[in-house]
Amino acid sequence: MIFRGCFLKFFSFIRKNCKVMNASMKLKKVLKIKLISWIFLGSSLIFLMLSAIFPKTRPILDDIRLFFQKYLFTEIAEFRYRSKINHPVIISKLLSAKKLTPGDLIFTSNTDSLGSTFINGKWKHIALYLWTPKQLKNVMGKKSPFYQKIKNLNFPQKTPLIIESTFSGVQISPLDTLKPSEALLAIRPEISKKTLRAGIELLTEQIGKAYDFDFNTEDTTTLYCSELLTPTFIRRGFSPISEETLLRTVIPPDAMLNALLTKKKGTPKIHLIFYVESDGETRHFLGKESLKKDM
Repeated sequence: MIFRGCFLKFFSFIRKNCKVMNASMKLKKVLKIKLISWIFLGSSLIFLMLSAIFPKTRPILDDIRLFFQKYLFTEIAEFRYRSKINHPVIISKLLSAKKLTPGDLIFTSNTDSLGSTFINGKWKHIALYLWTPKQLKNVMGKKSPFYQKIKNLNFPQKTPLIIESTFSGVQISPLDTLKPSEALLAIRPEISKKTLRAGIELLTEQIGKAYDFDFNTEDTTTLYCSELLTPTFIRRGFSPISEETLLRTVIPPDAMLNALLTKKKGTPKIHLIFYVESDGETRHFLGKESLKKDM
């Protein structure tokens, strides 16, 4: 009996110590996994930051970073942190397309979306007005590569069109697909038909390219809205001034507008077609002086 009691006590002692050892081992294992996870996460963030600072050095890291950047922009950028405007500016209700002519530049402003905080200045988007397919045929000529692209898209002949770069990429869109905005601006540079045709023709090879979520102006394989129209601006005699951000040198829509409004020798004269702004309650038609004050 004494032997049996001693054995049971010894067995109980061993079992308790084994449980303690098992618990200790599990704790060490958990801590080890957490430490490895934190090291992995920290290293990943460092590599992704280096990828952002030095793009095109490690294509795999660029692909991973851009995957997350695209997700942030497409899923979160449209979140609005203010209530909707009661009277937004909608281009289709603002004017008939007859007031616009090919080559007119349309600027929109939406400062209440999360995505707008990443773009410097008041104006957040720019598009180029093209006219209808039927009228473009007369302006560009039926053999024009750009017109042939338009023709293959099978838009109705009387549909007013624009070319723009959105999150969906560089595309030809109906004019009335422009999103309602707080402010809307249209400007017409006074240029010859030859210069107009040459500027539009430059955009032929850009149609279908992806949106530039990296905002890398040096890489033209992907394009954001004002990056798309920069060659056209230069062909027209304007010189948009790039701006330095934390990681990139970019040309935001505000820089394009500044180039239009800055008078220099040899630059074309510009005409303000309309400038409309909503204060949340009513829409106001403003002039060129108001536009200059807002810049």
